[in-house]
Amino acid sequence: MAPGVILTMLLMTTSVLTVLSLILERREGLLERSLVAGIQSWEFAISHICTQVFVVIAQVALMLVVTFHVFNLVNNGSFIWVYALTVLQGIIGISYGLFLSGFCKNETSSFILTAGTLMPNILLSGKNFQIILCKNKIIT
Repeated sequence: MAPGVILTMLLMTTSVLTVLSLILERREGLLERSLVAGIQSWEFAISHICTQVFVVIAQVALMLVVTFHVFNLVNNGSFIWVYALTVLQGIIGISYGLFLSGFCKNETSSFILTAGTLMPNILLSGKNFQIILCKNKIIT
């Protein structure tokens, strides 16, 4: 269950962090000030993406160190591939957060929308769904 938990936590945290950072900047007027100062909208987006990617790289490193060294879980493959695929999952969370930030006007709606859209993904994917079906004797 560890890979699913790691990826789910990473997807939730990166999307919520991205949504919140963009909503707070928009609410406090920092976006308008930046655009008035002459920054292009693509430069603004690239700066947020780069900042969030650096946060994801550090978060994934810490998460995998705790997973493999503190909890002593076994990795049967290449650690580089595990790290790279987990960082890519974090980048997906950043992209999803950028997408959701266009729909939300405040923090409360962002939390509700993020949880509401990711909850079916969490409940219906991977081993959790197979375990539920096996316990109900639908799949043997």
